[in-house]
Amino acid sequence: MENCLICSSKDWYSPNFIKDKIKNINFTLINDKKKLNLKFLKILKPKFIFFTHWNWKVPKSIYEGYDCIVFHTSSLPYGRGGSPIQNLIMLNKRSSPVCALRMTEEIDAGPIYDKENISLDGNIVDIFERVQNAVDNLMYRIINKKNSPKPQKGIPTIFKRRDESDSEIKSNEDIKNIYNRIRCVDGFNYPRAFIDYGNNRLHFSKSIYHKKYIKSEVIISKKKKKEEDIYQKKLNKNKFDFRFIKMKNSKELLEKSYFLFSKRKKNTKISSREKLVYENHCNFVINHPYRLWYLIECKDSLIGSIYAKFDNTLAINFLNFNRENFKKIIYLFLNVVKPLPSIESITPENFVMNISTGNKNYQRALEQNGFKRIQETFSLVL
Repeated sequence: MENCLICSSKDWYSPNFIKDKIKNINFTLINDKKKLNLKFLKILKPKFIFFTHWNWKVPKSIYEGYDCIVFHTSSLPYGRGGSPIQNLIMLNKRSSPVCALRMTEEIDAGPIYDKENISLDGNIVDIFERVQNAVDNLMYRIINKKNSPKPQKGIPTIFKRRDESDSEIKSNEDIKNIYNRIRCVDGFNYPRAFIDYGNNRLHFSKSIYHKKYIKSEVIISKKKKKEEDIYQKKLNKNKFDFRFIKMKNSKELLEKSYFLFSKRKKNTKISSREKLVYENHCNFVINHPYRLWYLIECKDSLIGSIYAKFDNTLAINFLNFNRENFKKIIYLFLNVVKPLPSIESITPENFVMNISTGNKNYQRALEQNGFKRIQETFSLVL
């Protein structure tokens, strides 16, 4: 039986349909870039490698040594680049082809095997369901028809990858544009469309367009940006070459923070899962439940992270524990950041740090620097 490999870093794609439709092919799904390597491919010997959605650059040795096919939603060469669906929606496009193209060194520039048109109505979840169906149909035709890809024709148009700032609703936008801005990010780990009002941020989702008005669900929360930015500037005025980077929803920071979590030793974890799915990590970052959250670099290299919760709980995580860096960072943080006011039986008056019973390095470092043990915590599981 022949093999095909499906590479998908997003949860919107499931291989169940294509597996049922093509019984004589063994489909393998991976979502970790470390698994995509020549050693693995030499064993698997895939007929095709399909990239339904992939966050990482593929080595040249792989896309030149194997038939690598990537999927892109736009009428190529129009719409090459990032966030094609969101950009098409904001341009009021009602439909678009999903193209299956050979992966090349130039992004989204390879010859096209086949394409299938989809509607761009509804929110981003609705649209990705159609993309899933189109991708499966394209895979089926490519595997069975064995057509040769044809070069793209026309002048390329490049889309810019969207970030959180592109989701802000402007005061002069018309109703249709506002609706498009809401629905194009309404789902998965996308930062929801928002309006800032004073110290508050209003997030919009589940919108219904009625020509003269929009009916939408709104979540109102306090803006965290100002406090985090102020403390970030103060923390970065240090003499130790530490750089504090405010955690936010960007590809680079998501990957760095996920890498940091994946390298944490078992004896340093308390409540976090043993294995964390990248998509779930992205959703956690977007929701950002902490008061303050920074990645820490030293001489341009990632060394760890630090966060403070609203209950004055503080946590520091390192790639490789260093007692001297631990001491410098915790004293720097305590000299710059002030704990929130205490609330009896809820929030202590000082910062506190919860650590695993197996984390002997942290225990010794805290005790040697004069911090006191104040309680013991037990997990009550029958």
